[in-house]
Amino acid sequence: MNKIKRWYDSNVKLNKLVIHLEQSSPEKQKFVAKTIIKISREENLHVEPVTAYVRQLRRRWYDYDETVALAMEYLKIAPYDLQTKISAKILFNMNKIDEFIEQNIYVEQGDPEERSSFF
Repeated sequence: MNKIKRWYDSNVKLNKLVIHLEQSSPEKQKFVAKTIIKISREENLHVEPVTAYVRQLRRRWYDYDETVALAMEYLKIAPYDLQTKISAKILFNMNKIDEFIEQNIYVEQGDPEERSSFF
């Protein structure tokens, strides 16, 4: 019997995205996290920011960065269809995201939760 152990294991595309992000550079994690937050807010989702104290207690790979932790919270509360939509969009564009970051086009500016000029 297969047991679902983590909140993102029930969605194949979401699982693939989260595993890919875990293995990505911090720059890529943050860039993708900002994209997740942007799309989620456009879909009228809202979560409270995860406090540093809570992130420290959890100690998951994505809890160490405030923006990445917030993006994971958005994905966690998103309906299955939205999780799939976001994951598919990002996974489809992963090579372009890599090129975008490598070419130094992406520059940290403004509100880190709202800035993502790729999508």
